[in-house]
Amino acid sequence: MVKLLLTAGADAFSTGCIYGWCPLHAAAANGFTAIAAELLNHLRQQLKLERKDEKEEEEEIVEVLNRKTAEGWSPLYTAAKHGQEDLVAFLLQQKEVKVDQVDRAGLSALSAASSAGSSAVMRRLLRAGADVSLVDNNGNNILHCALSKPAKGMLFIHCFDNFIG
Repeated sequence: MVKLLLTAGADAFSTGCIYGWCPLHAAAANGFTAIAAELLNHLRQQLKLERKDEKEEEEEIVEVLNRKTAEGWSPLYTAAKHGQEDLVAFLLQQKEVKVDQVDRAGLSALSAASSAGSSAVMRRLLRAGADVSLVDNNGNNILHCALSKPAKGMLFIHCFDNFIG
């Protein structure tokens, strides 16, 4: 269905909804990895047809992969917040993804995964180089946030221990 819509000229990266979500955000929130892959494949093909030079092509891909919603959520942040491990893994494979991009509150994808209680997503983000020292708009880093909730604090320590161990 997605391929059919794209072939018919649907705008795959429109942010027409009131929250500023594009189809990639929706795929990220719902764990639709195949749809996310199809959207990005379509974008890459479209850019080649438009005969963009390599630099322009990369800039556009960077913009789409890191596009923020009204809340400041990137597709990676959205997938992490919803605990979508496979989608996070897919997005982290894209060299243009910014792992440490933050939302309007200063929270990163790692913060979102911690809040969601998703140790698998946290591990993937840590392995991808997510910065554990980033601070949000209130001056808290991921450890402060995790330790404010004992169960999530233990989850964070477990993930970090598995990452370095």
